[in-house]
Amino acid sequence: MLRNKQIVLPAITIFFLLLISFNYPNTFNFNTSLDRDADGITDKRDYCPLEAGFISTGGCPDIDLDGVADKWDKCPELEGSLDSFGCPDYDKDGVSDTVDQCPYDFGEAKNNGCPDLDQDGVADHMDDCIDEKGTVETNGCPDTDKDGVADIYDKCPTKFGEVKYWGCIDSDGDLVGDHIDECPYDKGSTLNKGCPVK
Repeated sequence: MLRNKQIVLPAITIFFLLLISFNYPNTFNFNTSLDRDADGITDKRDYCPLEAGFISTGGCPDIDLDGVADKWDKCPELEGSLDSFGCPDYDKDGVSDTVDQCPYDFGEAKNNGCPDLDQDGVADHMDDCIDEKGTVETNGCPDTDKDGVADIYDKCPTKFGEVKYWGCIDSDGDLVGDHIDECPYDKGSTLNKGCPVK
């Protein structure tokens, strides 16, 4: 029915509008200054519009007051830093103490927060030769002959050998490495120091 150029909506339409308004109270609210959590940050700019927070954390709470909002803080109850996602970093190396294998020694992320004095890619706490460059395979020690046995354990460090013979070879094939074989070119017995039994 029309009266004074106004349209009267059917009762069912009014019912649905009221239903939506009660279930979703802000559906028809075009107020850009709305601040539901009363933290002084409008909902439009607030990452946590239903929880009171700080301007520095985008309007979100920060229980430990470390400057990292709780919703992004991996350690929300421990004071940390932005660099370590809100977790503590005692040695200030950028690796949070929760994953730092050396939390009291300044180190690198590639070594899980541990130092590597000789820069060979093996962290000092796992490096058998912290002052000499080595390889991961030889626990951070040099291997001059590249046979897989670190020089400090290699009985023949300048000759390519086998691991089972401590980096040496077995010239006569009698299963006694040349470094302990008293007869390295004559096949012998392990019970006779590599020499033939007479």
